[in-house]
Amino acid sequence: MKATITTKGDTVEVNVPLVTYQRGDIFICYCPVLDLMTYSKDEDKLQDYFDQTLDHFLETNQKHLRQTLESLGWNMKKPLKSPSNINIPNVDNSKLIHRQVNIPSLALA
Repeated sequence: MKATITTKGDTVEVNVPLVTYQRGDIFICYCPVLDLMTYSKDEDKLQDYFDQTLDHFLETNQKHLRQTLESLGWNMKKPLKSPSNINIPNVDNSKLIHRQVNIPSLALA
């Protein structure tokens, strides 16, 4: 389960896999290639909460995004590659979806 990566001008488009599942009355969304997780009691708000978590991740790592991605197993040599051996929660009724993430290519330099 790798991310699909496309370079367009000054942006790198990354189509990341997301695993969503429910534990009790909590809905969880996990992005294994970025090691990001968010949760909500309202499944309809889960994607919005993931977007907020992702925005916070990109903002806080803006100056050292390349090093952060390398620490997560990304290969930063061209072509850019996401980690191939990632841990995915083994949960019944999980759903796999994909979400496009735009990363400024200057942050990866």
